[in-house]
Amino acid sequence: MGVRWLDTFIREEVKNGAFLVNIEHEIREYYSKATAAGSTSPPPPPVLVIDVFALSCGQLSSIDFDALIYGARFNVGFGIIDRFLRKLKSLGVVLEFFIDGSVQSFKVNTWSERRDQEYRDIIAIIDAVDRGTDVATILDTLGAPGCSYSLKYLAETHGRLTVSLEKECDQELAAFACKVNALAIISNDTDFLVYEGSWKFWSSNELNIDTLETLEYNRQALLETLGLTFAQMPLFATLCGNDIIKAEELKRFHYRIGRLSRKISNVAQFVQQEADLEDLDSTLLKVFGRHNAYIRDRFRQSIDFYKTDYATTSDENNNPVKETLLKHANTLVYQLWHKQPHMVSMGLVDMRDPDLGQPFPTIVLRILQRTAGIIMFHRLKGRKYYAHPFVVKLNHETGHQLRRFPVQFPTFVDPPTMTDLFSKNPSIEAKLEEVKFLLLSWIVSDRLDYRLLKRILRPLLPTVVTLCNLVENRMLRLFEADLLLQVAYDVVTEAYDPKLLELPPKVEPRPFRVPFLFRSMYAFVIDAMDSIGMNLRGFREDPPLDGVLFHLKYEEWAKLAGSTERIAPWRIYVTLMRPEVNDGKLLK
Repeated sequence: MGVRWLDTFIREEVKNGAFLVNIEHEIREYYSKATAAGSTSPPPPPVLVIDVFALSCGQLSSIDFDALIYGARFNVGFGIIDRFLRKLKSLGVVLEFFIDGSVQSFKVNTWSERRDQEYRDIIAIIDAVDRGTDVATILDTLGAPGCSYSLKYLAETHGRLTVSLEKECDQELAAFACKVNALAIISNDTDFLVYEGSWKFWSSNELNIDTLETLEYNRQALLETLGLTFAQMPLFATLCGNDIIKAEELKRFHYRIGRLSRKISNVAQFVQQEADLEDLDSTLLKVFGRHNAYIRDRFRQSIDFYKTDYATTSDENNNPVKETLLKHANTLVYQLWHKQPHMVSMGLVDMRDPDLGQPFPTIVLRILQRTAGIIMFHRLKGRKYYAHPFVVKLNHETGHQLRRFPVQFPTFVDPPTMTDLFSKNPSIEAKLEEVKFLLLSWIVSDRLDYRLLKRILRPLLPTVVTLCNLVENRMLRLFEADLLLQVAYDVVTEAYDPKLLELPPKVEPRPFRVPFLFRSMYAFVIDAMDSIGMNLRGFREDPPLDGVLFHLKYEEWAKLAGSTERIAPWRIYVTLMRPEVNDGKLLK
């Protein structure tokens, strides 16, 4: 992410470009300096601004690494991350978290390419499982399936979470860090080497959450080595290649100005000697020669991307719906209302599998189309035809592509207005509770009685809704749904000690796929619940899943030897099973 090859350059070519720091020491030094300054009032607490996506995909993504191949243990990961954030808070800091909401239009292709690569990576692991390769070999040769632990709940628990909807997250984060005079930004995105500001830049990739050690990038040393000023850095970053202007588009330019092995230095020299910041059109001509408007627009977009003094829209406070959208900060809802393309990540699902993969995109799209109908009802002023754009992967052979699908409206009730749907007024919430359960049951199922949802143990509600969808669509066998519910119950009630579980040396093809299928559908269900304003306060967005526990119990439950006594009141998915059921297994 960020500027191509700049991370390697600052580590290897810049003297004192990156060095180890201890976050606890840095915070204590901040307080020590403030005290030494002789002020009679206590100093304001230092602010750490954290890139949630970078943190979850950095060192945190390898938490409990050996368990990731079983589907992950979200309860274990949650506990470790919670202790890390508590440790930071205990040092007297303010934690500000930023997370991507809408994917900006200029990043759609980059997003699609990354999701396509993630799919190829998981297919390689699935193929190894299907060949009977043992777990240790898979982890050594292919690594583990990705697990981006959801941090929204923890971010809101330990600090403040900002979901970037109108601007790119990096830009909004950097602007905020400058505004509050933050002590540091924690991220792995080299775009933060380009932004100007007095804050430090600490690596999320190199962060040791036990010792609180990490790398600090020395942006001043980078400037001195390049011979540039901060004012020149946006042009430099653009000409190196970033998420807006691809390095591949600049190949001819990079060849023309010198050896590729010295690309970073060559670009810096070009910016020093030949580029004119006041006449970007002449610079464009030198770089690309004759070019079209698409190149020119993205070039300027890239330059503007590194500004932290951007103007914000002025009419939001005068529009109650837009104000509601920004406060509720649900990406799907925001993009639906603004008719922007929505990125659909199917997760770790094998779309070659006729039972556990091929039907999945259709099922997911139905959930999205129905959610869209609820959101767009008042936007369109009734049940008018509208096809919304989604960036989605529909099958194994094709990659992520922009496609349009018609929204589906509920015919049995008119959805509430947006301001009522997301109101935090207790009386409005109570008044709409029945309607929201009714809408949720329709979003995920054609036959689910919404009244059954109201008696589910609250922490298990998203799990049960997910299982209802997967059972009705014949993707799960009954014993698999029961086992997933039992595991969820054990997780939320802390009925066992995960540390006492032994990791299975091998995983079988179907049991391997099931937890990932459940995880993926759970994400869509929890988003649908949030999209219709269901009260999720106190809910964690990660699934109550321990993949190790699931695998250890799978064979027993496959033989119908598992007990459903403790989960019996919530097995409402049984009402959705087709007639072709025999001994707990769906006949195909």
